[in-house]
Amino acid sequence: MEETELERPLVYEELNYHQILELSFSNWYTKFKKHSLRAEIIDLDYTNFFEYLSSDGIFIPDDSIGPKYNKEHVENNYSDDEWNSDEDSDDSSEETNDSENKNVKFDQTKFDLINLTIKKLGGKVIPRTNWSAPTDSSWISIGNTLRCEAAGQVLLLLKASDKTVQDLITYSGVTQPFTSKSDLKPELVLRTYKEILPSMVFRCFVKNDTLVGISQVDLSYYDFLHRMSKKLESSITRFYYSVIHKKFNHLKNFCFDVFVTTRNQSPNSDYDNYTDDQTNTEKSYKITLLDFDPWYPPKTDSLLFEWEELINIESISNLENNENNACDIKELKTLDEIDNDSLQPLQPVLGLRLFPESLNMSIGSVFNSSKYSQSRFPIELTAESYQKAQESFFSHK
Repeated sequence: MEETELERPLVYEELNYHQILELSFSNWYTKFKKHSLRAEIIDLDYTNFFEYLSSDGIFIPDDSIGPKYNKEHVENNYSDDEWNSDEDSDDSSEETNDSENKNVKFDQTKFDLINLTIKKLGGKVIPRTNWSAPTDSSWISIGNTLRCEAAGQVLLLLKASDKTVQDLITYSGVTQPFTSKSDLKPELVLRTYKEILPSMVFRCFVKNDTLVGISQVDLSYYDFLHRMSKKLESSITRFYYSVIHKKFNHLKNFCFDVFVTTRNQSPNSDYDNYTDDQTNTEKSYKITLLDFDPWYPPKTDSLLFEWEELINIESISNLENNENNACDIKELKTLDEIDNDSLQPLQPVLGLRLFPESLNMSIGSVFNSSKYSQSRFPIELTAESYQKAQESFFSHK
């Protein structure tokens, strides 16, 4: 049987050390601090941090996890006491060794610093490490939130996260990124907590320094997004070329996530009553940079795109000659330079993709309600049927 295009194995490049170094939070945050949420970075000792995360059990230096975290649930899932209660005395030596293995303590000085930093940032933070937030352990908190108000809560999320441990072992094809010869150091990042509407988060895909596509992250249908689509696409594209374009030394292919709000509007305001007349220019949007992700299919969700089409898209090296663009991006410095009415708007090659109404049972129904960019392409929508629907729902006039 002849192998179809969709059945062919996906071919992609592993990242190298210099690329993952640039993707590490402290490196890109320094470049784009004014466009990001306020954050503080705490350097950690690799050996202590890795041993603490890898050890059995969850041990917090104090009782600061509070009622927001269900301690009984944690003990039932992670305590071995009830399993060991009926063991024969012959196993006492093994139990002693297990106990010693469990009691790996987190650096108390760092623990105190985390508490001080949380107060400095207003009392509520979202934790993460160099490349990832512990989204896979949000289940451990009541309400499935990553919001933390004390150091104990931060450690609990990190300790329960397989993703956090895995990043210390290998990241996007680079094994043992934290070696003695490496410039990389494990870092705990505490970002000030901010309510973010999942519907207004977008993932952008960059290939060879060209913005090739923008995808809605929350895979649900929102009517107001379709009314805003042209200006959303233009604003995010302008943001990329004026703020991020060619700011990395080794990264040509990467992804980044942004949160969009209208200026002078509360981040958790209702957009349902939005009309196109309410926003006259792209400058009315405020774009906040949330994160950078690797151009690496095993690690980064392509959302409303297929990695196959992103990887195989023809590279456009001379965007100034593209019929959709009338300005030379190499000379683009600020947003003001591309707000001139005489210039045609820049457009990503594959455009902005929003979840179409026809694929929902009803308006507002949700295929995946994750708030933390964990959405997956819906099973009901195959790549083939998506491509057939593309012209109807995603084409640009």
